[in-house]
Amino acid sequence: MHIDPTPSPLLNKRMRYVAATVVAATLAVLVPARAAVASPSPLSPLSPFSGQPAGRVSYNCARDQWPWGCLAKCESGGRWHANTGNHHYGGLQFRQATWVAFGGRAYAPRADLARRKEQIKVAKRVLRAQGWGAWPVCAKRYKLRGRTRVMNPGRTF
Repeated sequence: MHIDPTPSPLLNKRMRYVAATVVAATLAVLVPARAAVASPSPLSPLSPFSGQPAGRVSYNCARDQWPWGCLAKCESGGRWHANTGNHHYGGLQFRQATWVAFGGRAYAPRADLARRKEQIKVAKRVLRAQGWGAWPVCAKRYKLRGRTRVMNPGRTF
C-alpha cells in the first residue's frame, strides 16, 4: 500500500477552512480586547440617544449642548457660520437642499446665516428623519447611532 504525501484537493480546502476559522476566532477575541483599551474615559457623557458611552470628547465639547456642540466641532471646527465654498453650510454642515427640506428657510436663507439655536432645531428634524447617518463620520466618532424619537410635552412612549 502506497500513501501519497500530497494532500487531496478536498483536504486542502478543509485545512484552509479550519485555518480561516481559527484566524477569525482569534481576531474576534483580540479585537474587542484592544478596543476596550481605547474605550472612552469614565468622564465621557453617555449619548442621550443611544445610551452608549460617547467617544472621547473634550470637556468643553461635551458641555456645549451635547451632542450638537461636538458634532459642530467635528463638522466645521465649531464655526456655526461656516461657509467654506464646499456646498455645506453652518456648524452642522447642512446641504442647502436639506436646509430647505427641513424648514430651515423659516430662520435664514442658508444654514450659515442662521443662529446656532436655529441650526440645532433643524438638525433635530433631520435626525428624526435620517438618524445619525446624516452626519456619518462625526456621529461615528462620538458613537451616536440610530434614530431618536422626540416626544411632545405631556406624551409618553
